[in-house]
Parts: sequence; structure tokens; C-alpha cells
Amino acid sequence: LERECALVALDMKIRGVKVNLDTASRHMHDFERKREAHIQEVKRLTGVNIDPNDVGAIARALRAENSAVDIPKTSQGRDSIK
Repeated sequence: LERECALVALDMKIRGVKVNLDTASRHMHDFERKREAHIQEVKRLTGVNIDPNDVGAIARALRAENSAVDIPKTSQGRDSIK
């Protein structure tokens, strides 16, 4: 995530957009801290470790919390969460 943000900030600077890198860095670290707290809360509630970028992990967590959750499938049979 940090690398992607750096590339976006660099592109913005090249295009002439003023970028406060200190503020952007603080926001990014705050986001990462909150993201980790949410991941740990899901683990506490469901007992499932999730990767927020892994739809299958999110589907497993939802099913662990409530087995009645109907999670649609893709045409290939994979879980589909939007």
C-alpha cells in the first residue's frame, strides 16, 4: 500500500499538484492502524484470520459469524463479494 501511495504522490507532483507528504504519511499510517484493528476485531468475533484483499477469506469470516449468509458465486464458482 505504501509503495502505491508513493507512486500516486509522485505522479501528482509531476503533474503540478501540491502534495504534503508529511500529512499524507500520517494519514496512511492512521489508515493502516485502523485497518489492522478491524482485522483483529473480525478475528475476535469470528475466529477467522482474514486478508482484506482475499474475497475467500472475507466469505469464510462472514459464514463463521452467520451460517445463513448467502454469498453469491462467480461463473467460475468462486465467492463474489462487492
